[in-house]
Amino acid sequence: MTSKDKEIQSYFGLIEKSVQKLEHIFNDFKEVSFILHGELNITTFDIKELIEEVSISVFRKRNKDINKALIDVEVLTDSQYMTSDRALLKRLVYQIIENVFEHNNYYDTELKITFEKENSSHYRMYFKDNGIGIPENLQKKVFEVFFKGKRSDINVGMGLYMAKKVVSRLGGELNLKSEIETGTTIEVILPVRQLAENLNYN
Repeated sequence: MTSKDKEIQSYFGLIEKSVQKLEHIFNDFKEVSFILHGELNITTFDIKELIEEVSISVFRKRNKDINKALIDVEVLTDSQYMTSDRALLKRLVYQIIENVFEHNNYYDTELKITFEKENSSHYRMYFKDNGIGIPENLQKKVFEVFFKGKRSDINVGMGLYMAKKVVSRLGGELNLKSEIETGTTIEVILPVRQLAENLNYN
């Protein structure tokens, strides 16, 4: 650790990067374990507030200015409150929003997020961007663990894999449509959860 030999310092640098990558992988698998086996905590919360909170976190992670973000959130119902597991939904929204901007330009990419309560039993959310799009032959692969497409420099390829697991855990459905040089739309359909007897509003 005290060596001034540049070659030795270089090796230690490579070891540090490898350890950091393994730590990210370990943390992501802990997240997956929580998603699959953790108990659901159903509350009612403000979906616009959650999206704003997540967006700030995504941009802050890369030291980007959230004020320059081209994110538009539209609520197509009378209420912007949602009843579900807030922690799981936050993970879902985070993975989708981060994936959009990591694979495109943070300041040039437009993201339109639409939320609606389709009926008394289901919510529907759309995440539509005008990014580079995903080739048709890769559209199913993006939900596989460790898949990173052409970008080998970002995270460890667990984002949309975890998003899919969250939707499954909540008993919902996730669909993806994409066109090259046009953009990608992710549709999330989630059930309206039964109100708890002692409901927490947060």
